[in-house]
Amino acid sequence: MKPITLEWLEKGDDDFATMTREFRARSRPNYAGVCFHAQQCVEKLLKGFLFEHDVDFYRTHDLRQLINLAASFEPEWPRSLEDASRLTNYAVEVRYPGNIATKEMAANAIRICRKIRERILRSLDLPSELPL
Repeated sequence: MKPITLEWLEKGDDDFATMTREFRARSRPNYAGVCFHAQQCVEKLLKGFLFEHDVDFYRTHDLRQLINLAASFEPEWPRSLEDASRLTNYAVEVRYPGNIATKEMAANAIRICRKIRERILRSLDLPSELPL
């Protein structure tokens, strides 16, 4: 595996760990942070996948666009990972006033993140429990 791919995956897994810890926080859990880190985890893992497969990608937070770029290697992803679009909104919106993230939203973001993360890691022949 390429060194830069591993860096993308490590950064994505850092977001995964932060998301998980924050959701479990007993005092003042930051559900907007959970949603944001779920999106960031998937974005970085997708970019790592694309980098590993020599697919050029551009600066975007749109997970659907990244999944569509990966479709030449994983043709079922655009259909089976449709709920990634929900996470895309969490890249920016929930972090600013006027948008409140709830515990339900955060739990759903975690569910989507875990599903997509598992698919990406499996496609790269990596275990779902990294340490990298």
